[in-house]
Amino acid sequence: MASDGDLNLFVGGTLRNHSGTLSAAQNVQIIAGQYEQKTLVHRFSNRYEQGSRFGQIASVNGENISIYSMGDIVVQGGTINGNNISLRADGNIRLLSQQTSYVNNAPVGKYDHTSSEIEHLTTKLTAKDSIYLMASGAIELKAAELHADQGVIDILAGQGVYILNELNQSQS
Repeated sequence: MASDGDLNLFVGGTLRNHSGTLSAAQNVQIIAGQYEQKTLVHRFSNRYEQGSRFGQIASVNGENISIYSMGDIVVQGGTINGNNISLRADGNIRLLSQQTSYVNNAPVGKYDHTSSEIEHLTTKLTAKDSIYLMASGAIELKAAELHADQGVIDILAGQGVYILNELNQSQS
C-alpha cells in the first residue's frame, strides 16, 4: 500500500502486515487495536532436504512514522524506516527476529551426511533523527537493531525492558 502524501490507517481490531509494504512520501500514522508486522516464512521439502526461506520483508516506510496500539505491537523480521519513528502501545512492544531452518540428509557413498542450519532475520528500525518506544507493558528487543543517525533513542516501559540475542546456528 503506497501513498504520494500521508498514509493514515485507523483499525478497530488487529492490523496485520504479513510480508507487505506500507509506504508514504510523507507521514505514516497507524492506530489499531493490535499491530502485527511479520515477514512470512515459506516452507519447502523434497527427498533429501527440508526447511524454510524468507518471503518479502514486511516494511513500513515514510517521513515520520507513528504506530499506536491499544494492545500490543509485534514486529517480527520486519523493517521500519523514516525520519522519526514512534511506537506506542497500551500493552507490550515486541521487536523480534524471524527464523528459518534447513536440514539436509543426503547419502554419500555408504554413509549419510546430515547438516542443519538456523538463520535469524533481525527486525530493524532505522531513523534519520529519533526513535521513541513507549509501552504500558514490557518492551522486548530480541535480535532487534535500532539506528537513530542524528537523534536519540528513547525507551520507556511500565513493565521493564528486555534485550536478548538470537544466534545463527550451523551443524554438520
